[in-house]
Amino acid sequence: MNVIFMGTPDFAVPCLEKLIKKHNVIAVFSQPDKPVGRKQILTPPAVKKCANEHKIDVFQPNSLKDNDIIKQIEDCSAHTACEPNLNVEAMRVWLDRSGIESRPLWKPMHKQPVYKDTPAYTNGVSEQLFKQGLCLPSGPMVTEDDVRYIVAKMKEGVVG
Repeated sequence: MNVIFMGTPDFAVPCLEKLIKKHNVIAVFSQPDKPVGRKQILTPPAVKKCANEHKIDVFQPNSLKDNDIIKQIEDCSAHTACEPNLNVEAMRVWLDRSGIESRPLWKPMHKQPVYKDTPAYTNGVSEQLFKQGLCLPSGPMVTEDDVRYIVAKMKEGVVG
């Protein structure tokens, strides 16, 4: 399985190393090198050092919201057999650009690599929900005005 790893601090290195042992890590995204110490020596994050040791491409954008970075991530081709459809992803991106946080529904457990050898009793509903569903903001802090704004932005995104 192709994996894109995103992380920066020292404590992320063991996770990256375990992924490298079991999967094909095709890219690492990490925060840019930072000046450290009294002399302000530009120092790479621990994750970058680990990725370089394993000859994995490292990207260090200032922001993950930059369209060029999104294109780089898409070009890495880390895809699986079960993904949200393109319309759902387009709506998620549209909402994000409108300041509305959303995400695909959770991937069905039996489609996640860690559970690939576990028996699954399915009827296709979870896969279909994952491909067509989108989690929107919810909870007691979402006001009626928030709901109206979200619905208006979704309509605007559908109409184009």
